[in-house]
Amino acid sequence: MSSYYPHLYEILTMDITNDLPHYIDNAKKCKAPLLELGVGTGRTIFPLAKMGFDIYGIETNPYMIEFAKQKMLSHNLQNIFWIQQDMMNFNLEQTFSTIQIPL
Repeated sequence: MSSYYPHLYEILTMDITNDLPHYIDNAKKCKAPLLELGVGTGRTIFPLAKMGFDIYGIETNPYMIEFAKQKMLSHNLQNIFWIQQDMMNFNLEQTFSTIQIPL
């Protein structure tokens, strides 16, 4: 995949917001940290991070992670942790109160 893919993905998904209340409500019931598989460009984790939740995001595509990291810097957030791994086979030495897979 090219480095243009994250930009296109962001354009195609940035207006999808109807599921955000579900993830926000779920996060409020759980204790941080949260884990999202297939984080993409961070569509659902940025609102949660802005609310103060620590979030770990797993993504296989390095271009998506780099795009999301730049977005994180522009939002002045430091509570998102990016992990480049396959969500089908990953190992983290930590437990999470919730795991989400949007879209």
